[in-house]
Amino acid sequence: MMRGMPTIRRLSHLGPDSARLAHTIRVLSRWGLFAQLVDRAPGWATKHAVAPDGELVKGRSQADRVRGALQELGPIYVKLGQLLSVSGAVPADWEASLAQLQEHAAPQPVDQIRAVIEAELGAPVDELFASFDPEPIGVASIAQVHPATLHDGTAVAVKVQHAGIDADVHADLDIISALAGLIEDRVPAAAPFRPRDLAAQFRRRTLAELDFRREAANARRFAEAFHDDADVHFPTVVDERSSGRVLTLELLEGRSLGDVEAAADGTLDGPAFARRTAELWLTMIFRDGFVHADPHPGNIFVLPGGRVGVIDCGMVLRVEPSTRNALAAIGAAASAGNAQQLATTLLAVCDHAGPVDEEAFAEDLERSLTLIAGTSGSIPLRQLVLEMRSIVRTHGLAIPARLNLLAQIAGELEGTARGVDPGFHIMPALQAVVRRVTEERLRPEALLARAEQAVRDLTLGRPHPLRDVRALFDRLASGEFEVTVKHTDADEAVDRLTYGLLTAALLVGAPIVWHADPPPHRNGVSLVGAALTGASVLMAGDLVRRMRRGKR
Repeated sequence: MMRGMPTIRRLSHLGPDSARLAHTIRVLSRWGLFAQLVDRAPGWATKHAVAPDGELVKGRSQADRVRGALQELGPIYVKLGQLLSVSGAVPADWEASLAQLQEHAAPQPVDQIRAVIEAELGAPVDELFASFDPEPIGVASIAQVHPATLHDGTAVAVKVQHAGIDADVHADLDIISALAGLIEDRVPAAAPFRPRDLAAQFRRRTLAELDFRREAANARRFAEAFHDDADVHFPTVVDERSSGRVLTLELLEGRSLGDVEAAADGTLDGPAFARRTAELWLTMIFRDGFVHADPHPGNIFVLPGGRVGVIDCGMVLRVEPSTRNALAAIGAAASAGNAQQLATTLLAVCDHAGPVDEEAFAEDLERSLTLIAGTSGSIPLRQLVLEMRSIVRTHGLAIPARLNLLAQIAGELEGTARGVDPGFHIMPALQAVVRRVTEERLRPEALLARAEQAVRDLTLGRPHPLRDVRALFDRLASGEFEVTVKHTDADEAVDRLTYGLLTAALLVGAPIVWHADPPPHRNGVSLVGAALTGASVLMAGDLVRRMRRGKR
């Protein structure tokens, strides 16, 4: 049996919407993209393939032909292209081409929109709202937004999912998954980029956008995180007028950053607003690890008083500490122009199957940093991300997907901020936010909170660095712990082991003692708990120093 035939059979048995599949294959064929996948393979798929259109493919690169086909196939495929353009999983020329994809969607008739609202909320639109504008103020591939008024006079924005979009999205996602499998099976050059995994990631992301309850939860979480910040506002969710397919939010009083950028009427302090917006997003990343993943100008509003308003919280990225730390280290090394430190950081966080010529890698990064900085000495993050992807790929490394997406979000944020402040650079803001967040985490109450959480994790048996210490003590207590020492001076080895065990005991016990809060106190802090914690930290540092000296 010819390689790839199982996938072709899957293509022809995706479900009842064979006409949609046939249309997809015809479009891909007209752009000269399908023939190589089904070359000489008989069956259902080839019946619907057509000869490439000479005018469509003549003189065009493969990346441009892919972009043209995705644009013709419609909104879900456009979203796929946009994801690929920031994924780091396609060559640089593809990224540049796919980044030009624009989402074009026609509004659905208001009768269909009203029917969705009434089916979801269980009452006529005229009972649910004092007024409902039939003209949408925003249209996207999955939903459209209508202004309305509640019976108490509150102005709201009603986001309504398009009728029938659920079935269409599932059909397109099934086709995309099957095509990804076909590409992975039959295009060897694409296999390292794992098309199936990319398709699965895109499916999860798209299906999450179909459930507006998730977007509502995200909006509430952002509002709670920044409720003390007078310069930031997320719209309030109207829960009694929301469901899985209808989301009613406070209508923000202001203009989107895209409109302000187009107006350029001089009423906005561009540098101050750009800095405030960047600090908001960077705080999401480095303080909360929960970030709005779509900082384009249409989602950012200029509110009265120059405050920042944020809408469309459907796309979010959760960021673990290691990824935040990697981005901060990359930013610090690039800002300092330290190519060697940048190379060391990337080698530590990137995947690489084989050996890497570290000297050549650092030299390529240094050359790139010099060219990017130019005479200004500033490093634009978006350009840095593009250059790093190219160099990393050349040396056989792969940036982790989540770090890649996070860097792309930060790069897009920089581009958005430059719309109102052309001289804006994100690196100084990134370093300032990292410094502020680090100082906050070193405050006594923050340290105490983390110590309490560590104790709870140990009690519940959750994964935690101190869990290994607990396991060590359990084995000591059970008599199952054995140490074999081969050293010319056994006394020194035993002393070091004893010192290490005592340090571990203090690291575990000090937070517990501090939490018990024994007297005496000074400024509300237990002196005994503080002393034990300080001693444990000093002993741990001394132990690390001794270990490093021993290795040397």
